[in-house]
Amino acid sequence: VEIPPYIDRMDLSPYLSFLEDPEDRLDFEAVLKKNAAADPGTSGFRPVDGQTGFGYSSSTFWFRFTAENKSADAIEWVLEYPYAAVDYFELYHPHGSEFGDIEYQRYMAGDANLFSVRPLSYRTMAIPITLEPGIHNFYFRIRSKGAVVVALNGWGLKAFEHHKSADSAINWIYYGIMLTISLFCLLIFISMK
Repeated sequence: VEIPPYIDRMDLSPYLSFLEDPEDRLDFEAVLKKNAAADPGTSGFRPVDGQTGFGYSSSTFWFRFTAENKSADAIEWVLEYPYAAVDYFELYHPHGSEFGDIEYQRYMAGDANLFSVRPLSYRTMAIPITLEPGIHNFYFRIRSKGAVVVALNGWGLKAFEHHKSADSAINWIYYGIMLTISLFCLLIFISMK
């Protein structure tokens, strides 16, 4: 998928491919080796093809997508996995080294990790990315006792800040309504006993 220099919001889900690891045996190096196979059909990754989720599964799922920056400058953006109820989320973000080799930076999130290790303080997994010019492969792994949902969004920095503010306001309104209903029910219970 081509990432424009002034990205607003982009649904990246249609560009994902996945690899199921039923026994949770593959580490990132093994996934990279599978991806580097000469025949694309042997890599193990299959296109998502409109699938929205895998339901409740004990398998580990690896996802991959390729992003291209055709501009001459780096693009600052945010990758968001918008489903908050996941136990373990791990993203591998590529960046070039001074020797021209590709290195991967690892980000961890999910309910099994401390909230403080997240790169951005937000209720879902959101990672700031600097996308250098060229073509880059991104990988992320999901393992959860809950449902595994196929979703990924790309945000421009300003668009993400606006989304974050609006989302927080809506959540606080929701919490206020729930607190009001709880107090109302408590008053009815006390007066009707």
